[in-house]
Amino acid sequence: IPTGEGKTEGSLLWAIRNIYNKNTKIIYTLPTQTTSNKLYERVQNFFDKKECGLIHSNAEIFLEKVYEKENGVVDEDFKSDFLISKSFNKPVTVSTIDSLLKYFINIGRFNIATKNFLNSVIIIDEVHSYDFKLMGFLKRFLELCCEYDVKVCLMSASIPNKIKELLNIKNYPVITQNNLFKKKANKIIKRDYELNNDFDFIFEKFQESKNILIIRNSIKSAADTYKYLKEKFSLNNEEIMLYHSTFKKIDKQKKEALIFESLASKKPFILVATQIVEISLDIDFDIMF
Repeated sequence: IPTGEGKTEGSLLWAIRNIYNKNTKIIYTLPTQTTSNKLYERVQNFFDKKECGLIHSNAEIFLEKVYEKENGVVDEDFKSDFLISKSFNKPVTVSTIDSLLKYFINIGRFNIATKNFLNSVIIIDEVHSYDFKLMGFLKRFLELCCEYDVKVCLMSASIPNKIKELLNIKNYPVITQNNLFKKKANKIIKRDYELNNDFDFIFEKFQESKNILIIRNSIKSAADTYKYLKEKFSLNNEEIMLYHSTFKKIDKQKKEALIFESLASKKPFILVATQIVEISLDIDFDIMF
């Protein structure tokens, strides 16, 4: 079904229905740490907070900040709880795809994480967004799931046939709702010229108090667009931002916080980004170029 029409809720309903059999745990994976953090916060609306865990390479830092905010100090309770969460012991675990594969691609010695994996139903979101190498790992992972009878739900707004072929999932049953594709949530206008030929139109829309997202194909073109717009229209740091993959992690986190703050405040601003924004952030804009 299309983006923003309820795939997350649908997949969780599928998972809940399946855990009433032999399975007792849900694992939900996403491509990036930022989207995993956001979903971890979101699943707490469906399940008890104590039942939810988060796993990725920076999960401990993120969870420490949350715990410190709520309890004032990071203590032994936090450390023991994180240890439980780290091996997929929680009833509901949100993780990045690489964290899942790191634990389970080499099933050998029977350990706690493996036991929990065999006792889980697994949701893999944004399955279209991975590179060729990771698709290879994912294919092997799905073979293991089949071998050990682990139920898996793959999610995407659209999965190209080539990916279905690569992952050998052409025979997987498909759950969809075609009438949702008939809804027009947005209007698409095609122009027969390059974006660079009409920056004035972008600024015109900005002056109408619109939030604007500009996606460029490369880091260089994104940086060039950001500099040009900032200088030509004398925009300040609150009115225009740049976001791409080569910023240091701490700077990316600061930028992400600013983006969410700006959207929440309803003040018009322009975000210039590369395609990373599609799988990194759950955000809505008035206009996208």
